[in-house]
Amino acid sequence: MTAVAVAQGEKAPRSGHKLRALRHPVAEFGVGPLAVTAWHPRLLVLSGACDNVSLGGVCLRVFGAAERCEQIQVDDRFSGVHITLGSGEVICHCDAIVRHARSDGADLLIGLQLEGGAIDLPLLYEKQTRSRFAARCDEAEATADSAKIRPEFKAWVSDLRNYLERMRTFLDREEGALQTEDQFTYEQICAQYLGEVGPRIVQRVHAASHSMAQVIGNLREEEHIAHRAYAQLHLGAIFLSAPFIRRAHQKPLGYAGDYEMMNMLYRPSHEGKSLFSQVINQCAASEVAARANINRISYLAEKLRLPLSKARDSHGERVRVASIGAGPGREIEVLLESDPSLGPYLDVMLLDQEPRAIAYCERRLSPLAARTGAQIHFVKESMRRLLCGGHVAQMIGERQIIYSAGLFDYLSDRSFAALLATLYDALERGGQLFIGNVDVSNPTRYFMEYFAEWFLIHRSRAQLLDKARVLRPPPQAVRVESEPLGVNLFLVIEK
Repeated sequence: MTAVAVAQGEKAPRSGHKLRALRHPVAEFGVGPLAVTAWHPRLLVLSGACDNVSLGGVCLRVFGAAERCEQIQVDDRFSGVHITLGSGEVICHCDAIVRHARSDGADLLIGLQLEGGAIDLPLLYEKQTRSRFAARCDEAEATADSAKIRPEFKAWVSDLRNYLERMRTFLDREEGALQTEDQFTYEQICAQYLGEVGPRIVQRVHAASHSMAQVIGNLREEEHIAHRAYAQLHLGAIFLSAPFIRRAHQKPLGYAGDYEMMNMLYRPSHEGKSLFSQVINQCAASEVAARANINRISYLAEKLRLPLSKARDSHGERVRVASIGAGPGREIEVLLESDPSLGPYLDVMLLDQEPRAIAYCERRLSPLAARTGAQIHFVKESMRRLLCGGHVAQMIGERQIIYSAGLFDYLSDRSFAALLATLYDALERGGQLFIGNVDVSNPTRYFMEYFAEWFLIHRSRAQLLDKARVLRPPPQAVRVESEPLGVNLFLVIEK
């Protein structure tokens, strides 16, 4: 309807949406239950608790009174509505009018509009502020209580910190002595220094990292929180000097393991503002889990090479491939750079929810596709839609090979099963599905969690095999493979 018609007196259509005052669940204030007493002409004295409140209204819950719902009518009056905190403080005392009433299981819910009074929201906000601060204070005290830290872990932290601080002082002094050198000489000498000292420090840090499981592997989660805080207090600044660890810790894209972190593993690891930070970056980028991550590039490239070679040798059609959670798509680059003749037989879809990752792949791989004749499709799509959005086969077309290198490390068992079934459905009969997941034996686990706050959901070979048992139709074959270090596992399913 036009504005003119409305101006001439016609009624505008009603939207059906009625604006309401902001309602606050009582639980959000952290003050415990709000007790309510009131008087009703037929029900007499009622007592219960508030479910939610607004400035001028409350939702009263009367426990076990659902059968009395019919005795309350809209516009009934409640007298002497008295609302108090557990501490006894009164936040409201006035009359009220019934706006709605209904049963909720065994309870009776009554919506009341206050008359002649209002909820003391400023007091509730004050209580909320103090409650939340107290909770944070409790957490700070719990993590600051070194009496709860295992003595053997204190010794582990102390030994490693003493060694690293001494080596940092030594390297800073050596680097400072080179400041008068020309750039060429400076870089040449620093490279020699790194070649000598790097392996020493890397070996020491890796040995300490791999011994963490013996010291803290059987802690409960709340104990890990305290031990992690203790480790970060004493060693955090040292390890955060490494660009790789700092990016994982800061999570600029919202999660660790983003596409740029993968790039940091694939390029030379001598990154950092000082000799010492470069060595610490080497420690992180050469850990077992990091090397396993690099290994999965060649693993996937080889899995693609075989069917592509067959298609080339038989002058067949393109092999249709999809990478889910593609990241930088490094395996495609390695494959085509090593054998450009496979390009005319490759049709690959790189799918990721991060727009920067997809943009990176477009810039990096488009020239390679043009040079080799490969068809590469760059798709931004959320994992949520893949999990909930229906038939993936209609979105990506049936594929002969589907793989996901690192996405499933972050999925709960429920999401793992849902996405696995969805991808299996998109696989053509006779096709292969490769699902990567880090093994429970990962010796780098606690180093990643304690100093990079990088948490993965580790799974065993048996757990991965169990995931495939519910697939329908039943797969022709199911097995678990791994890259050479045995840290990155791959659930392999043939439909």
